[in-house]
Amino acid sequence: MRRLPLLFLFCLFSGTGYAQADTTLQPRLDSFLKLNHLLDIERILDFTYPKLFTIVPREQMAEVMKNTFDNREIKVVLDSLKLGKIYPPLTTGEGSFVKVDYSMIMRMHFTDMDDDSADYSEKAGFIVGILENKYGTGNASFDPLKKTFDIRVHTSLVAIRDSHSPQWTFINFDKEEPLTSLLLSHELIDTLSSQQ
Repeated sequence: MRRLPLLFLFCLFSGTGYAQADTTLQPRLDSFLKLNHLLDIERILDFTYPKLFTIVPREQMAEVMKNTFDNREIKVVLDSLKLGKIYPPLTTGEGSFVKVDYSMIMRMHFTDMDDDSADYSEKAGFIVGILENKYGTGNASFDPLKKTFDIRVHTSLVAIRDSHSPQWTFINFDKEEPLTSLLLSHELIDTLSSQQ
C-alpha cells in the first residue's frame, strides 16, 4: 500500500490553551488546519518546512500529494483532526522546535470496490489486517455501506522556526523515517523522541 507523504500527516490542529511567549505559532497551526481540511495542496506546501524542498522539489512533492489523495485507485479524506499535546519549545543553535502530538481519522475508498454486485468482505478483512499492522490493533475498520476504510492515526509533527524558515513551518515527525534525519540533527531527533 502506498505510504502517505509525510506532509499530510501534519494537518491536525485546533485551538488549545498552549501558552508560550511566541504567539505566532497558534495562528499558523489554525491556518494549516483549515488548508488541510480544504486539501489546498499548494497552500499547504507554503506551511511546509522549506528545507524539505532542497531534497524533494516542491513541484514533485505537490504532484505526489495530489496523486496520493485522489487517483484512479484510491481517494483519501482526512477527518476529525484533533490536537493531542503540544510540548514545550526547544531552542538550540539550530532554531526553535515544538513537537506536537495529534490524531485524525483517515478515510480511504478504493475505486475497485464501487461494484455493488461483488462481495468484498474477504478483501476488506485482508486490508484491515494490513492497516492494523501499521497503525495498531483496533485502529482500522471497514464501513461496508460507504465502502471506506477508516483508520485512526496517532502521530507527531514538529513545528520549526530557523534559518530556513523565519515563520513556523511543519514536518511530520517519525524518528524511523529516513527523511527526518536529513532535515533534523540526530541530537534533536533524540531529544524530541524522548518527549512524552
